[in-house]
Amino acid sequence: MTTYGLNGLGRIGKLVADRARAFGMRIVAYDPFVADARYREMGVEKMDSLDELYPQCDFITLHVASTPETRGFINADALGKMRDGVRIINDARGDLIVAEDLVAAIEAGTVAGAAIDVFPEEP
Repeated sequence: MTTYGLNGLGRIGKLVADRARAFGMRIVAYDPFVADARYREMGVEKMDSLDELYPQCDFITLHVASTPETRGFINADALGKMRDGVRIINDARGDLIVAEDLVAAIEAGTVAGAAIDVFPEEP
């Protein structure tokens, strides 16, 4: 079964989870600001950390704000913890991913693909 991982389970994360569920995917998420009961209501498995989430996912989407803690948090270290062949979707904030590290992971074949519609600095 394909596993879809959400980093952030706010309004947008919930909508994405609903759509992934329609495709019969297993849905896991990490969001330290969401109560356990909310995970159960949404039918989403709670992960206690990103380190727990990363190796389980075939797809990972980002739904978090840009803060000092999240800027560049998808970097070589994080990418190295992900399952080979993962696909990453970022439509949250461009500065969440270290672009050079993502390119290197795609070229190495550890990341199968990335869909990004945001820029680190908006044009």
